[in-house]
Amino acid sequence: MAKIIKILNYELYVDDPSVDEFERVCQILSQKTDPRSLSPQELPVGPGKVLSSNMRRAKECLDIKPETEIDYRDDLRELAFDLSKFCSREDYTSHKSDAVREAFVKAFVSDQLELPRSEIQKQIEGLLKEVQETDATIISHTFRMKLIEIYLEIGEDLFKEPELLAEHLDTKKKIYEFGHSFNLG
Repeated sequence: MAKIIKILNYELYVDDPSVDEFERVCQILSQKTDPRSLSPQELPVGPGKVLSSNMRRAKECLDIKPETEIDYRDDLRELAFDLSKFCSREDYTSHKSDAVREAFVKAFVSDQLELPRSEIQKQIEGLLKEVQETDATIISHTFRMKLIEIYLEIGEDLFKEPELLAEHLDTKKKIYEFGHSFNLG
């Protein structure tokens, strides 16, 4: 059975007073910057088939075992969006990750992620079809993983009624720890 794993921790904040934290988070979420992994080569994968996000922080955290077939892919990247459209600097400063999760829900419901919901649905359905009846390991990111998890629970209703996301994603709780995994099936 295929499983999906969240990437390991990465450099969200930089210890540089000239770098504004809100701007840095906005750049990461819009994929204008791709921070380095803080756990290089610490997530063992393989042998066998591995499908991974092609983002730097995903690639760098992998400890790839011999006889591993790895495929770095766009359709496993984090779901990009413009945080500043859905969250003020003040809200971010007061609520940090809770504000980011709330902003993601708003962006998804209003279909204002970088990718349209219809494309995300196609990607999820394609991935699930591709890995069914395999023991592939999939490496991805929090928001994409959460949509996959919810899709496995409620199917295409997630995309027909996007406001259902708010019922399945508690914006006041951390979604996954780094390295968290679940089975796809």
